[in-house]
Amino acid sequence: METQNKTAVNENIFRATTDQPVERKRRINSSSLFRERKDIVLVHGEEEYVLRITRNGKLILTK
Repeated sequence: METQNKTAVNENIFRATTDQPVERKRRINSSSLFRERKDIVLVHGEEEYVLRITRNGKLILTK
């Protein structure tokens, strides 16, 4: 019986203080944003930021 309870707890992710499920963060694959490009412009409010892929495959965000 204890094994069943552990399995049930592992299958359902709950916050420590409530019985509400934890919201998972939205995941976006970078290839869907870049589409064969090395840089894109992100607009946040009235500001523009450039997100680019380096030669080493890292992401750099600049204003």
